[in-house]
Amino acid sequence: MRPYAATDIGNWDLTADVVVAGYGVAGAAAAVEAARAGAEVLVLERAGGWGGAAALAGGFVYLGGGTALQRACGFDDTPEAMAAFLMAAMGPGADPAKTGAYCEGSVAHFDWLVECGVPFKPVFYGEPAWEPAADEGLMYSGGENAHPFDEIAAPAPRGHLPRMENKRTGERG
Repeated sequence: MRPYAATDIGNWDLTADVVVAGYGVAGAAAAVEAARAGAEVLVLERAGGWGGAAALAGGFVYLGGGTALQRACGFDDTPEAMAAFLMAAMGPGADPAKTGAYCEGSVAHFDWLVECGVPFKPVFYGEPAWEPAADEGLMYSGGENAHPFDEIAAPAPRGHLPRMENKRTGERG
């Protein structure tokens, strides 16, 4: 299959003001904001369902910098500590400007998810695991508390997991 030139298309089956390619977290966020702005939105997804990379990662959303969930679970975090960890973890090719912007906006990103109705259970899961078996909302997910990162920046759990009814772990999840 190859792409067609727009001039070769006689009619369109679907049209929209905004077309979002991909229905992962980023695509869903783009679709919500476009719809809030009054646009008619069409979301296209090549996979058999929604979720993207976040769904493949057990639902984790990597956030920090002092989110309400982190504070509710008794953890202090700052955008600076988050950025220091990420810059060290990502290695020499990491972009400090993009990393810093992501960390500076992280609390606002969490607040936006909550505003959109995404629930997070204010419980910390402290066991080593790929993902919690139940619906705990916060855990270490990136090695923040492992050496040598624990000496580079104050460790804080940044794996935020939305509360899920009938949660299943692993590939079934």
